Amino acid sequence: ELTEELTLSRTKLDRTYENLNLVITGTNQLRLQNGLPPLNVQYDKEEEEKVIVDPQLAEEKKKDIFYEALNYLIKVNKEYEGRELFDNAVMTEKVNTVLKKNGYIYSFQSSLKGSILENNDKIISFTIDETGKAHGQDFFGNEMNLISENDILNALDFYEQQKNDILERSERFREKLLSLLYQEDLKKIIEEKELKLKIVEEEGQTVLLLRLSDYVIKEKAGLTKSTGELFLGKEIFNNWENFEESLFVYFNSLDGRTDREIRDQELTDLLLSILKDNNFTNYLADNNLALSPEIRESEDSDYINWDFLNQEGERVGSFALLEGFGELYLLDEDDVVLRSFRNLTENHISLSNNSSWSGEEVEKIDFITTSANEETFLVVGSHERNADTIILVHGNSVSGEIDMISIPRDLWYKDRKLNSIYRYYGIDALSDTVSELTGLSIDKYMAIDMYAFIDVINIMGGIDVDLKEPLIDPTYHIKENGLWSTLNYPQGPQHLDGLGALRVARSRHSTNDYSRSRRQQLIIGAIFDTLTDLGIKDLDKLVDFVQAGLKYTETNMTVGNLVMELLKYKNSELNSKNVIDATNVLYESYSNLYRLSPAEQEAALADDNFYLGAWIVLPKDENYNLIKWRIRGIINNE
Repeated sequence: ELTEELTLSRTKLDRTYENLNLVITGTNQLRLQNGLPPLNVQYDKEEEEKVIVDPQLAEEKKKDIFYEALNYLIKVNKEYEGRELFDNAVMTEKVNTVLKKNGYIYSFQSSLKGSILENNDKIISFTIDETGKAHGQDFFGNEMNLISENDILNALDFYEQQKNDILERSERFREKLLSLLYQEDLKKIIEEKELKLKIVEEEGQTVLLLRLSDYVIKEKAGLTKSTGELFLGKEIFNNWENFEESLFVYFNSLDGRTDREIRDQELTDLLLSILKDNNFTNYLADNNLALSPEIRESEDSDYINWDFLNQEGERVGSFALLEGFGELYLLDEDDVVLRSFRNLTENHISLSNNSSWSGEEVEKIDFITTSANEETFLVVGSHERNADTIILVHGNSVSGEIDMISIPRDLWYKDRKLNSIYRYYGIDALSDTVSELTGLSIDKYMAIDMYAFIDVINIMGGIDVDLKEPLIDPTYHIKENGLWSTLNYPQGPQHLDGLGALRVARSRHSTNDYSRSRRQQLIIGAIFDTLTDLGIKDLDKLVDFVQAGLKYTETNMTVGNLVMELLKYKNSELNSKNVIDATNVLYESYSNLYRLSPAEQEAALADDNFYLGAWIVLPKDENYNLIKWRIRGIINNE
C-alpha cells in the first residue's frame, strides 16, 4: 500500500513539473515579446542527463576486459611473489620442523591469508603483503609482525608458555575445587542449610553443582579449563582467594529452602493476613459465609485448603494452595478447580519460576540447519506446574508455512520425562532441553496456564474447530447448570467457548495421547486463525487480545513482539497434523522395563511384584537422532 501511494505521488509530481515547464515557456515568450530577459526558474527537479554514446568509444570499451584480465594476472603473480618471500624468510625449514614436532598445521585460506592450527583451533592468524611481510594476531589477541623466522618462533614459544601456564593454573584450581568438598567450614554451612554439593566434569568445565533436595540453586560456579579462569555466576576470577571468599559469601546468603518453599510460605503468610483481616471477615459475614476453623489437607492431592462454610456449616468452596509450586486456586464445594488466582485480576500474583536448570553432562548434538527466514517457537500448555501440552511451532516467513509439531510430555530424555523438566526446573530449562532433543534452535517460548484458555477464548467470542472423530470421555466429569455429566462432543464442526476448548484440549481417556495432541493443535490453530483474521485494520483489538493472553503466560516475548509475529504470518498456511509418536519414530514402555533385555522384560511382565515404574515413550533403537531426522523431514517437506 505504501509503495502504491509513493508511486502515485511521484506520478502527480512529474505532471506538476510538466505543467510548470509549460507555464514557464509561455511566460518567457511573453517576456521576450516585451523586450524582457527570460526567467531562470530553479527548482529541485533533476533533469535527466542525456548520454551521447560515441560508437567508436563503445568499440574501444569492449577491449577493456582484456586489460582487466591482464591486471588480475599481474596481481596474482605479485601475491605469489609475496607468498614466496614470506615462506623463504619466515616459514623456514626450522619453523616447519617446530610445527611438525608440536602437531601444528600450517594452512592458507587464500593466497595471502593464512593461519597455524592446533586441533582445528587458530593459534596464529596472519595476512601477507606483496613484499612478503605479514601482520597477524595470536590466540590471546596479541598483535604481531611476522618478518623473520624468529618472529614466528617467538610467537609459538609464547603460545606454548601461555598454554602451559593455563594448564598448570587449571589443574591447581581444579585441585582446590575438589578440596572444597572436605573443607570443614563449608561442610558446616552445607549441613546447616541441608544442601547437597558435588563436583562434576562438564565439557570444558569443572562445575560445583549445588543442590537443595532435587533442585539446583541459582548460580553456577567452577572452572573454565581453556582459560584457567574461575567463575561464580557471571563473575570471573583469576585469583583463588577472591573466588573462595565470594563463594562463601554466596553460600552463607542462601536461605536453605527451595524457591518454591519460599514462595509457598510467602503466599501462605499473605493468605492468612487476608483471612484474618476484619474487612474480609465482615465481607464473609455479609454474604452469610464463614471461614472453617480448621485447615484441611487433601488426602489424594498436594493441596492445602482454607474452606468456606455456609450458615448450615456446609462447605461451599475453598482457597487452595498447591504445595511446592506457589500456586493458589479457587475450588468449588466438590474440590473442582474453578480458576487459578493468576487469572482472576489484572494485578495477578506473579509466581513464575525463572530458575535455570543444569542437568548431567550431555553429548554434543548437531542442530538442524535453517535459513534466516525460519524461526521456532515453543508453546507449553501448563496446569498445576505440569506441562500438559508441548508443541513446536516452526515458521517460514518466505514460504508462508507454519508447522506445528507435538512432542509427547512423557518422552524419556536424560533419565526423566520432559514434563518433569518443566515441573521442577521451569520453561527455560524445558526450552533448552527440547532444543537439544529436536535439533532446532528455539527463538521464543511461551507457557500458557490452561485455565487462561477460558478467559482468552471467551474474550475472543469463542473458536471454531472441526472434530474429525467423536470425543466421548466417560471419565471426564463435568458440571453444568448444577448437574454432573460426562464429556461428549459429536464428530464435526464445533463452536467452543473457553471452558469447552479447555475440555477438548485436556480430555485424554477416550483416545490415545496422540489424538489429544492433534486436538490441542486444532485449538491453537483456531486461536491463531481468529487473531490473524483481525489484521492491521483491527490492530487495537488484536493488541487487547494479546495483552489479555499474556497475563497468564510465562514468555520471553512482549506484546509488541507477539503482535508483530501474528501479522508476519497472517496469510500463512498452518500444518497442524504433525505428532512425534509411536506411529513413526517412538515406542512405548515403562521406566524400569526398557533397560532390560527382551527375556528379562518378559520375565518382569510375568512377575506381579515387579515395579514397572512410570509410563514413558522413547525413540526406537534408543536412537535420539531419529527425532531430529523426523522433524527435519517435516519442516523441509521431505
